[in-house]
Amino acid sequence: MIKKVAQFMEAWHMVPEFKKILVGFSGGADSLCLMEVLRTLAPRYGLILYAVHVHHGIRGANADMDAAFAEEYCRRYGIPFRMYRVSALEEARKQKISVEEAGRNLRYQIFSEAGKEWGTDAVAVAHHQNDQAETVLFQLARGSSLTGAGGIRPVNQGIIRPLLCVSKKEILEFLRERKLEWREDESNTDTSYTRNCIRQEILPFLENRVNAGAAEHIASLALQLQEVESYLRTVEKDIWQRIVQNRTEGVFLAETLLMEPELFHQRLILHALDVAAGGRKDVTAEHVRSVAALFHADCGKRVCLPGEIMAWKEKDGVCIGRQSETRSTEDMQELAVPGEYSFGRNRIKLCIKPSDPAKIPENKYTKWFDYDKIKGRLTLRKRRPGDIIAVDDAGHHKKLNRFMIDRKIPQHIRDSLWIIAEGDSVIWLVGERIGADYKVTEQTKRVLEITIAGECEDE
Repeated sequence: MIKKVAQFMEAWHMVPEFKKILVGFSGGADSLCLMEVLRTLAPRYGLILYAVHVHHGIRGANADMDAAFAEEYCRRYGIPFRMYRVSALEEARKQKISVEEAGRNLRYQIFSEAGKEWGTDAVAVAHHQNDQAETVLFQLARGSSLTGAGGIRPVNQGIIRPLLCVSKKEILEFLRERKLEWREDESNTDTSYTRNCIRQEILPFLENRVNAGAAEHIASLALQLQEVESYLRTVEKDIWQRIVQNRTEGVFLAETLLMEPELFHQRLILHALDVAAGGRKDVTAEHVRSVAALFHADCGKRVCLPGEIMAWKEKDGVCIGRQSETRSTEDMQELAVPGEYSFGRNRIKLCIKPSDPAKIPENKYTKWFDYDKIKGRLTLRKRRPGDIIAVDDAGHHKKLNRFMIDRKIPQHIRDSLWIIAEGDSVIWLVGERIGADYKVTEQTKRVLEITIAGECEDE
């Protein structure tokens, strides 16, 4: 056992990197085994051990006896010890989560705080192969990504798990060989807890009816999946640098994402959602799929997402940003030709006329357009991400935002300007300029005349 754990710790760089180690010590079989192994290896690697025991306030006298047992063990071997009392029930009610989850959150919070006070390098916890197998089965049953299917990491954010290489059976055999007694937590047999059910019923069924090494095999697969995940993240990082831009309005994923292996599409979208929202809370596979669908949608199409963020289609890709940083779609009016509309304080009139270039009006709020060049629906609205405008007769386009910047239109005015658009193509930035690709020419046969009066003129 000692040799096996030492080799595992070396393989995962737990030693000699981490010298001062805080051990989560409940006094149960697993944590006692962990403490014994680390205590035995301490002279070889120069380890300095500290122990923290968390009293969850839910098992009465038995919990008190657990704390006394843990403290006595540490006193006997000169290991600094601290016991913390919490109320897992109260925390569960406050956070509206299970008692099991509340207890786990409180433990890791205390481990972190105690570690900072002692100045430790890492926190060691006693997860083993059976815990790993339980976690993988639990994640798969809930519907997991590759990351979740990889289960528990041997080293993760300052937490080390030296016993992930050994089974529960090996742990008990090790303790019996050393003639050590341990404390039993009776709540571990309560199958109303999901993980206990997997531990007490599902895994034993697999080991008794399918393969005696089921837990070991599942745990081994989990470590392999972690290696696969690590490789994929390396490739993903390279793709991210090539196709993603961080913008003021959000995270932009270029349409060239579609040229990458499909395996990375949802991974990169999920990463972008994480960056844009500052976390993945409440993000589901359905949200990721809805963003992926935007790559095949019309410009301007949007989807609302958790965390007060929104994704929208632009000409060359998809942008994900906070709703407070994006334009509202409330102020929009679809325009039929011919037609007259009252919209707020605006009056809009559209009519068809024969072409006569000599009579093109010079009025700032009456413009002529080549009607035969307009193929889609027209809308009166404010600007949106992805809007473009033709700037010359050669067909060169600019993003509307860049055009406004080049025209030195102040930031506070840009969002208030009205546009007439065909999809994301601007035919008229009202009061400023028409799109060059809609201009009336000698070849124009039918003219669309648009007149706007009211609020737009005031602006």
